[in-house]
Amino acid sequence: MPTRPDRRRSRPATGALLALVLTAGAAACSSGGGGLPASGGRPPATASTSASASGPGTPAAGAVTLDERSAGTAVRVRTGTAVTVLLHSTYWSIPAASAPKVLAPAAGGATSPGATCRPGGGCGTATARFTARQPGTARITAFRRSCGEARPCSPAQSSYDVTVAVTG
Repeated sequence: MPTRPDRRRSRPATGALLALVLTAGAAACSSGGGGLPASGGRPPATASTSASASGPGTPAAGAVTLDERSAGTAVRVRTGTAVTVLLHSTYWSIPAASAPKVLAPAAGGATSPGATCRPGGGCGTATARFTARQPGTARITAFRRSCGEARPCSPAQSSYDVTVAVTG
């Protein structure tokens, strides 16, 4: 009677391959989505301004760009200043201002996927542009539920809020 090959010997190799694939997939998902570092989900880039944005000091004029690093801060700008909010993930909602008479939307906001983004990866940006129209205070907010594919955000990572004080 001929003996049959023992198929159980090939299963540990299959199990090792499966473990390798799952480990690689988990590492990709834990990167924060959108190519962001897992620590805080913030981009390595800094906020930029053509005239420095300020807190209690002199208000900025010209153009101000805010990103994730601006979350939870207060910024002072002069009337006429262009304010751009650039959030580094398409999981963010389009940023919106609480007082459109103070901080008017300059154009419709948009999400733009990254050129090499896999579907569902969240890489890309959510952008909105505003113009400081009259003195007052407005809050710019955005929200997200996901911080990566199948990874919910913690409460600290799910909202974006910047207070903009416009001076004359």
